Amino acid sequence: LSFPLLTAFFFSNCPAIFADQIILKNGDRITGKILRKDGETIVIETESAGIITILWTAVEKLVSDQPMNIKLGDGKLIKGKIAAEDEKLEVETEDGNTVLVKKEQIEIVRSDAEQQRFERELNRLRNPGFFDLWTGSVDIGFNLATGNTKMRGFTLAARAVRATTRDRISLYANAIRERETVRNVNRTSASTFLAGGRYDRNIRPTIFTFGSADLEHDGLAFLNVRAVFAGGLGYRAVRAERLQLEVLGGADYDAEFFRFGFRRNTAELLLGNDLRWRIAPRIQVTERTRFHPNLTDTGRFRTNVQASMVTSLNSWLGWHISFNNRFDNRPFGTAERNDLLLTTGFRVGFGNTR
Repeated sequence: LSFPLLTAFFFSNCPAIFADQIILKNGDRITGKILRKDGETIVIETESAGIITILWTAVEKLVSDQPMNIKLGDGKLIKGKIAAEDEKLEVETEDGNTVLVKKEQIEIVRSDAEQQRFERELNRLRNPGFFDLWTGSVDIGFNLATGNTKMRGFTLAARAVRATTRDRISLYANAIRERETVRNVNRTSASTFLAGGRYDRNIRPTIFTFGSADLEHDGLAFLNVRAVFAGGLGYRAVRAERLQLEVLGGADYDAEFFRFGFRRNTAELLLGNDLRWRIAPRIQVTERTRFHPNLTDTGRFRTNVQASMVTSLNSWLGWHISFNNRFDNRPFGTAERNDLLLTTGFRVGFGNTR
């Protein structure tokens, strides 16, 4: 073969020869550019199949032509090219040294581009502006019935969260309105509005203090306004990639203003939890429970349980099924003790929803 032909052959095959590789336990090899390994998966960008996500437990070895940023389980940081070496991985560092590591020791792997993106995001988390880092969603639902009974219902829910390495702000608002007509008689069957917010300040990675304020209006329960101001401690009991669980404990002051001029002010304990569980790549379940034993009116208590399951249709649109149950064992007047609501509709997300 002539030199030009050899040169053309060499350069046409360079990408395949020198590209990164992921070698699976079943013997398959995936060639491309390794982007990152965080948590339970590793991501590689291939020329023919695009971006592929692989379970880390299915990986046998890695080979990289580009220097990778590696963090081991003991916190040690290494940067270099990765080669397979018998049962271990050989990392050739930029200063010419060679480090042998086991696959089980590797916690994080990032390319230079991914590492720079991670460091920019980390700096943004540590030094954000107030209008940075907000994420959230808006839920919209509507129901309609015609015939002997005519009913029109509308639900709207909004949530927003701003989380940094030091603190977190959570805001929410829910509105429910239903009207029905039976034999030409119009009446309101639901008229509820809830809104509030919570501020968390981290003490340790797993422990935080919080303060919250909540407002509630329920026309059918004769409640004009309930204002609840609370504070206490929280503990992040589970912090896995797919499952997060927080438990809360504290106290609150409850000021209630009812129709006909009646009012009552009480002190309560506050016990609760917040759960977020990604049961599948596109399906997430959230649950929030609050239990308020009354300290002023002994024997009285309130509970509020909210849960939803959201299926993501794309990066910003999803479909939700939401459940809300509020219980007061000593309501005002003739109001029912239990309010149960089940809604479904679209959820529109905003901000970085990854």
